Amino acid sequence: MSIVYDYIECPQCGAANQTSELCTDTGAQSFFCTHCGHTQQLAVVQREDGQPPKFDLKSAFGIGTYCIHYVGDVGDWIGAFIELPKDLDDLKQHVEQSRDTIVSAKYTTVNDDMSVTEHILV
Repeated sequence: MSIVYDYIECPQCGAANQTSELCTDTGAQSFFCTHCGHTQQLAVVQREDGQPPKFDLKSAFGIGTYCIHYVGDVGDWIGAFIELPKDLDDLKQHVEQSRDTIVSAKYTTVNDDMSVTEHILV
């Protein structure tokens, strides 16, 4: 299985250098914007009736993301918000409870004009 990574512009917020993945064996593709949380997944669905495969595209409108760096970790934990304000409240509670193990924590929110605002927690 071979994966090709490419850097593209987010179709929702316009952020540059967002990672897109393509599996050259199956044709499946995925995209995640670390600025706004927009996601796209294109899956190849094989048919049992001998018909050519069909493509299933799932796309989720981004409403924000979070990024947490823990003590001793090499990388960051990055994810997208699914439901606001619940997810944001959960993030703030987690950061408060884990403050002694967190080096940095930030989140973004998407504004009505599709611009993204960054907020620093730690």
